[in-house]
Amino acid sequence: MIIQDNENKESKCKLSIKLSVIGALNLNDYKCRIFINGDLYKIISCDSLLMIPLGLSSKTMNLHFIREPKGQNVTSAVSEPLYIPEFNIKPQIGKVIVIEATINDSFFYYRPFNSELIKLYHNYIKFYNPDRKRYERIPKIADNSNIFSKFRLDP
Repeated sequence: MIIQDNENKESKCKLSIKLSVIGALNLNDYKCRIFINGDLYKIISCDSLLMIPLGLSSKTMNLHFIREPKGQNVTSAVSEPLYIPEFNIKPQIGKVIVIEATINDSFFYYRPFNSELIKLYHNYIKFYNPDRKRYERIPKIADNSNIFSKFRLDP
């Protein structure tokens, strides 16, 4: 992630996010949640992240990127958002804060277990989800199950 300050001819401070997603065909399938001072400021499609107005009282910001496919790429699975941790900003009149971020599409629908305790049981695994503040279970799927049965290709 790269953060720059550029000049802006208008009197307000602006935010521009230059996002590139490795493995994505277009940015319409992604949304960005912008949090300012810990509160949700805006949810915006990732193909329209240029010149977003910011208030001068903004002190911190963090970003959540969500994959929401449209059209033929629709899936019933819900992806976990990718987070850019909170960072400090200093908005000034006439400035543009430019953020350049690159994320990989394969990180959506992937739950990392970095240094987390996972309990293995006979028919499921169990882990603590800090976002929901509770334990979650992932059931075992039988070896003879066809998990792609809904996605048959007819000749």
